[in-house]
Amino acid sequence: MGLSLPIGKLPGSTPDTDNDGCAIDGLNPYAAGSLSGQAALIRLGNCPAREKILNAQNAGAQAVVLYDNQPGLASVNARPVSPFDTAAIEIPVISVRAEDGVRIDARIAAGVRLTVNAQPQPFDNPSGNTVSPFSASGASPDLALKPDLAAPGGWVSTTTPLKSNPGGYAVLSGTGLAAPQVAGIAALLLQARPGLTAGQLSALLMNTAAPLAALDGGLPAPVQIAPVQRQGAGLVNVLAAYSSPVAATPTRLDLSASLTFGPRSKVIVLRNGGAQAETFRATHVPAQSVGTTGAGRPASEQTARMTINGQNADGAEVTVTVPAAGETELNVLLTPPSRPAQGQYGGYVSLTGASGRRLVVPYGGFVGNYQALTVLGDVSFDGGRTFKNFPALYNPRTFEYYPEGLNLAEPPVYTLKKVQVFDDSGQEITVLDAPQLLVHFGHQARRLTLEVLDASGVSLGTVFTQQYVGRSATALYTDASSDAFSFVGWDGTLAGGQPAPAGTYQLRLKVLKALGNPAVAADTETYLSQNFTVVRE
Repeated sequence: MGLSLPIGKLPGSTPDTDNDGCAIDGLNPYAAGSLSGQAALIRLGNCPAREKILNAQNAGAQAVVLYDNQPGLASVNARPVSPFDTAAIEIPVISVRAEDGVRIDARIAAGVRLTVNAQPQPFDNPSGNTVSPFSASGASPDLALKPDLAAPGGWVSTTTPLKSNPGGYAVLSGTGLAAPQVAGIAALLLQARPGLTAGQLSALLMNTAAPLAALDGGLPAPVQIAPVQRQGAGLVNVLAAYSSPVAATPTRLDLSASLTFGPRSKVIVLRNGGAQAETFRATHVPAQSVGTTGAGRPASEQTARMTINGQNADGAEVTVTVPAAGETELNVLLTPPSRPAQGQYGGYVSLTGASGRRLVVPYGGFVGNYQALTVLGDVSFDGGRTFKNFPALYNPRTFEYYPEGLNLAEPPVYTLKKVQVFDDSGQEITVLDAPQLLVHFGHQARRLTLEVLDASGVSLGTVFTQQYVGRSATALYTDASSDAFSFVGWDGTLAGGQPAPAGTYQLRLKVLKALGNPAVAADTETYLSQNFTVVRE
């Protein structure tokens, strides 16, 4: 017999609510007993799924139905984020697609019910053969097009340690699934063609990859290609790589930023290692754009324009022939679009052979002024509704932080000694009572420099310099595991290791932007903390 329950939800929540089921100021949003005898319908997003589930369970829910806040199937993780989280989830939890959740929400008033059957039920994965929502985005900080390739890494049935699953198999997602498949494919290709160099191997795998469609509303959109910044050349195809006698170099076209360059001319060389001439029809296949560098949902706006060997390749085909054991050049002229502003565009030079063979060369570029991107960004603690002005001066002894620009009646006081404090879980920990900065990196930085200043604003020297700083994963802080900011601190020592005497100080943080010029003032961002006091006991 299956479990049959009426479905309820948080009063006032809709399919657009971004913090459905999340705690508000640490309190359960559901009234005590308000979900008794019901299955709770909750939209994902803003806070961990575990928090939503426990809040519903504590309000009396007998089951939870989570629906995604983006297309496809959600890969829900409800495990504890720390060893101090010992709360047990004791009710069934189900995840459904975004559109299914919307339909259920619309029928709650009519009395829709949930029936849970413990028997396994097979179903098609609506996001199959598309890029997983959790996949990382390029380009690299120097605007080189990344990633190179895509491989299956979402909802993969695979072996797993017996201590994780007694049956030895599980459905998992992540880079840990995709990377081994590419390694295995490379090994197969090297076994079949042992003379390949690393460059030739990479070229064959990228040239013969298949660009993936974008996921739109839970279903693949046949005429829309997912951004190259999320899939590179496309889905790897070992059989196509093995059988292809023709290789194209370079394997990608990096177009940099359009503010400093107009139409871009590139040369692609096609080399034929076979005994027969190969004829291709070359055309331009635009891909979706990306709203900001490495972030945001795809934005289909303008696309680049392309000519090949002086002929229009937009919606038209250009015929090229590569002689046996010879090579041919493709002269590609790409005109970047004007939108999305401060975003990325891309696409493919696509070649279809008379024999049915296909080759692709991806391209990508940035629209506008790359140096106008902000590195030192702000952080939201309420799901994006409001943002705190970061960087922020932080006191690890009191857990207080002071956003940039906040006027303080009294400067924070630091003893520069180790002290014992209690963290959020009630555990006693030891911290250094010294000034720290909470820094959100909205973009990568070429160099980070921290200085300490005296009461008159004179620099007492550099605390440290760090090269090549990565960006933060998110600007939304939900819990201690969310990578919304980094800690940058001073231990109270000056040049030569001398301890700083008691007095008033400030910290100054400077970041040189990716591809920035140290001689150009606008390429460096600077933050100056509030005054703080060092006392010596």
